[in-house]
Amino acid sequence: ESQPNVENRTLFLGDNLEFLRGINTGTIHLIATDPPFEKSPSYNTTPDSLTKGAKFANRWSWKEDADRGWLDNIQDDWPDVWQLVFAARKIWGEEMAAYMCWLGVRLMEMHRVLRDDGSLYLHIDHTAHAYMKVLLDVIFGRENFRNEIIWCYEGIPSETGKFQTMHDIILYYSKGSKPIFNTLYAEPNGSSQDKSPMRDCWDDIDNQQSLSDEEHTYYPIQKPVELYKRIILASSNEGAFAHDKIICKTESPIRTDEGEVATEDLRSGNQRQLKPWERLSHKQMRKILNKVQKVSGNDKNIKVCCAGCGRELEKEFMSLDHILPKSDGGKNFISNRVLLCIPCNGLKGNQLTISGLWDEIDDIGWMKDRKKAEKIYKKAKKKVEKIIEDCDSGGCEENQ
Repeated sequence: ESQPNVENRTLFLGDNLEFLRGINTGTIHLIATDPPFEKSPSYNTTPDSLTKGAKFANRWSWKEDADRGWLDNIQDDWPDVWQLVFAARKIWGEEMAAYMCWLGVRLMEMHRVLRDDGSLYLHIDHTAHAYMKVLLDVIFGRENFRNEIIWCYEGIPSETGKFQTMHDIILYYSKGSKPIFNTLYAEPNGSSQDKSPMRDCWDDIDNQQSLSDEEHTYYPIQKPVELYKRIILASSNEGAFAHDKIICKTESPIRTDEGEVATEDLRSGNQRQLKPWERLSHKQMRKILNKVQKVSGNDKNIKVCCAGCGRELEKEFMSLDHILPKSDGGKNFISNRVLLCIPCNGLKGNQLTISGLWDEIDDIGWMKDRKKAEKIYKKAKKKVEKIIEDCDSGGCEENQ
């Protein structure tokens, strides 16, 4: 079991992804996160605020916000999330898919650092909560969904063509089946009598418009302390909520566990530096293997031999797959890659090795030319070994 490597009541200032990467696996009891969602409108905080300089852009961009490395590794390590992001891009548009990717890599790390009895509270507004509910179902498991909390608050009425929006949503998920949870009780009309367990609609905590001058920092999406106090009291051990001195840091913590990560590319800075051949993207690996497994055609319209069934198909019908499946510890590097046709890729899944795939294809009668498939596989392995050898001797070009 990992030991915590972060002091209690430490405030990290910066992008939470980098700090999450540096936290040991399974050491955090509770996460309450309030990410920017719609990114509209753009706004800044006041110059004398603790959050001076905080700013959000108007819209999410697939090109700017969906990092290519994240997409490659989500596809490899969290295939269900990849299917969701892919579907979101087709159905809801690139903005929502980019946001889903941006938040998804952070939620994966949050899932990793939580203890088995830990909990996550994701604060989201009505414009995105339905999409994020599906994303959380995939990462945390639908069975670990606990509550959709409605936080109602007062606002400034205005003339609109719809009902006034006066609430936010907090999605509550657990890491496992037995999270820490303390039943809280409401006090109707301020009375201590006739208590009932608190419901999932919270209308007794005002938003930042009613904050005292002492608490108000003028951060545009600031939430009241009382809101987080309730979450902490419900999902942590006694004594967790206290106004003790807070430690502020800007540097990422240093991992002291085995360095497991949510995806291969989301490593903290203290991990070993990846070699050039370990940094190759999906696009670069495809380019290399297309040349190796090529059987005919020119560079723009080539046919490639599938290393599974031996069929010759255009490169667009090929998928990048693992030789040793992830379930058996296979890595995402080119040393463990080969091109398969889409049917073979689907049949192989995350369980079969290449030799197991060949036997399975033989059994169901899909095999076109096993000898040819084995030959192209060995050729690809030999080429990759040469690339790795060149890299280790200082002669590697990542874009070859």
